[in-house]
Amino acid sequence: MGRCGCGSDQQCLSQNPGNLASYDETGCLYVAEFTPLFGAVNLAAPLDLVPLSSGTWTDTGMSLVIPAAGTFGVTADGFAILHVNIAADGGTGFVNVFMRLWNETLSAVVPNTAVTMLSVGSNKLGRYQGGGGSSVHTNVATTGPTTLKVQAMRQDTSSGAAIATTINTSTFQVEGSSLRYNRLA
Repeated sequence: MGRCGCGSDQQCLSQNPGNLASYDETGCLYVAEFTPLFGAVNLAAPLDLVPLSSGTWTDTGMSLVIPAAGTFGVTADGFAILHVNIAADGGTGFVNVFMRLWNETLSAVVPNTAVTMLSVGSNKLGRYQGGGGSSVHTNVATTGPTTLKVQAMRQDTSSGAAIATTINTSTFQVEGSSLRYNRLA
């Protein structure tokens, strides 16, 4: 049972002018294209930040496949705990944790998604701990199935005698870390 010249499996543009999906030249949209798509994944296990090389991006284990072409709102949340040892007084020592989205299908960073999650350090001898997180919100246009991953990087920055190193309780946490998408168009 078509409406306004569209087939029974189609929706007419005049019936839904706010829909952002693409219509064919007759002004009809196949209903299957209008079906919203969404998905989510949580971090399955903590990522130990201590053995990672400073300045090297690594997969966190959060990955999902957007199954179709379209425009999708993507959100990644990450939470980390850093336990840092400052070797001596003098200079400064900091350890930072960064997060970004990686498009595995294109082998490329999703533009403008790298964020600082956490920074811990000091210019005084001792051990320091902090916890913090960040979120990435972006729109991703796909032409077909697309795999997205969340990556993390630990960056050690030191000057003078105050060399900063991570201690065994430094992790990218399961609680508060997730990746999700929702079809926009």
